[in-house]
Amino acid sequence: MKCLPEDPYRLLPQELELIFAVRRGVCLYLSFANWLFDKTGQRDDADGSVDSVPTERLRAKQRFNSTYSLWVMANYLVAQCDLLLKGKDDTHLASVKPNFKFDPGKGFTRDLMLTLSYYADTLNSENSEGLRTVKQSDDILSVSRDFWKTVADKASALFPQTDPNLQIIVQTATFKYNEFVIQGFKVEYQAQAKATVWWSPVKEADIVSNDESVLQLKRLAHRIALYDVDRKMNPMCEFGTVYESVLLDGAPGTGKTMLMKFFITLLSSLSEQVGLQCVVRSLEASQVKSEWFGRSGRLVKEMTEAVTDPQSLGVLIADDVDLMVSNRDEPGTGGADRDILKGLMDFFSGVGTAFRGNYTSIAATNKPTATDDALRQRFVYRTIVRGPQSCEDFVDMTFLQLRRPAKFDLLDVGRGKYAPMSRKKSARVSAELKGTHKGSTWEDIGHYIEEIRHDNPFFTARSVKNALDVVIAKASDFDIPDNWFLDPSTFRTKPWDERIKMIRSLYTVKIDANMIMAALEEQRESEKRYELESYLKPRN
Repeated sequence: MKCLPEDPYRLLPQELELIFAVRRGVCLYLSFANWLFDKTGQRDDADGSVDSVPTERLRAKQRFNSTYSLWVMANYLVAQCDLLLKGKDDTHLASVKPNFKFDPGKGFTRDLMLTLSYYADTLNSENSEGLRTVKQSDDILSVSRDFWKTVADKASALFPQTDPNLQIIVQTATFKYNEFVIQGFKVEYQAQAKATVWWSPVKEADIVSNDESVLQLKRLAHRIALYDVDRKMNPMCEFGTVYESVLLDGAPGTGKTMLMKFFITLLSSLSEQVGLQCVVRSLEASQVKSEWFGRSGRLVKEMTEAVTDPQSLGVLIADDVDLMVSNRDEPGTGGADRDILKGLMDFFSGVGTAFRGNYTSIAATNKPTATDDALRQRFVYRTIVRGPQSCEDFVDMTFLQLRRPAKFDLLDVGRGKYAPMSRKKSARVSAELKGTHKGSTWEDIGHYIEEIRHDNPFFTARSVKNALDVVIAKASDFDIPDNWFLDPSTFRTKPWDERIKMIRSLYTVKIDANMIMAALEEQRESEKRYELESYLKPRN
């Protein structure tokens, strides 16, 4: 199965996943073969030997039992390949039409070995031009799917030729292996029920202070909801104003979890308006940490694949991410921690990530320096969550906590100059990008980044990219009109180019050098803070 030319010595992830799938498929084959060997009476007829009595009766049973067992194995592997290719554009992947003699009935072991040998030949086949069929990592999955689909079709074509009495044995039986269900001659792949995130809905009016975070999360949800499921792309991606990750950084009790619930509530409501499913996954240690090698990574991958499903909107939640994924250099960091870290690193703008603008991920932390440095830098948008600060904030917080007694007229507090919940929240964020660099040029930007880099060698290209992503996001300082979601004819059904023009008309500011350098300075201060906390941590 090692047939990818780019790395002839090391198994690539696709090959490793496929090997495990084939191994499980072989186990299914042997399990069904053993069950049918007893159930059809083949064991009694053969007097304990599978292949030694060549009677017509035994040949008929052997032919049916091998055919059915191979049919189960083939359908399972087709389903596994479909899962591994889910969300990927397979129009440019390799495709084959295997041509081999399918004639089971020679014995369980020999039938399996012959089928696997045909499979190996298919993986190493060449096209009409003499070139290898498998050229890239995902080709091995598409070619495998084509081969096992052919096996399943050939097996199905043989069933009408088998003894009806043998067919009855399996027609009334149901078998289930995890998500894979066999009911007679029907196959069903049922997605396992994932751990559901239960949360109490939180509206904007329920949140005290944290105005910038609320506004940015609100706008992010609205922009994600513009996703075009047919085109499998979000028009906001053309402007770069949908970002795939947010890190909420703040002390305990400042409202980070409240902000997450607010985003989930809003995105779920918007998804209903646009007729799409909203997939929510919560990354928790109890769900993904496993002592088995590689299993934690696969569980993380299942979660991220569900969130990134191009047929839906999604959000991955990681509350207290510093407790979930510690620094890789910390004592006690085990294989499960590294598996989870690797899976998240790949997910956050890493290997194989194709961002369509239909999902995001929100993580929260009390101690950002406890999280792996490389993982922390992967978050595009980082915001400080400070919680209530002013007298008005604390009035609103007290009022919200006492809403239930007030509902039944059990609250008697005198009114002063400030009425609860009357504070006007900020509706704009672009002012925060205004710095002291007016009239700056491209060279000024380059020199400033060079200066930051000289001061902090860990201020890398990724830090610059994150700062620029924040500039782009904040420059889109406008709200999406509500009717774009409620009435498809106002936006969603219009031609793509027209939608792009409609979005462009909402912009009121242009990005200038002043805004860029202000964002770089903000990023610099953020990195400096993390560096200082990391320095002080061992001394506390």
